[in-house]
Amino acid sequence: MEQSLEPSIITVLGTVVFRVIWLLTVFKMVPTYEMLMNVYVASWIFTGGLLLLIYLKHMRKLEKKAIK
Repeated sequence: MEQSLEPSIITVLGTVVFRVIWLLTVFKMVPTYEMLMNVYVASWIFTGGLLLLIYLKHMRKLEKKAIK
């Protein structure tokens, strides 16, 4: 349970919150269809990057436990 909560929260933040912030800031400054579609790529990169960081953090913890 505890291991799936963090990625779930990050996914919601990256796919919902990030996109709303994008619409209220970036899209408002450049209101084009292309900029609207760019939100998908940007949110995937943002979410993927955060998930990668969390994965690496957890792998380091496992490595430290394995060494002891």
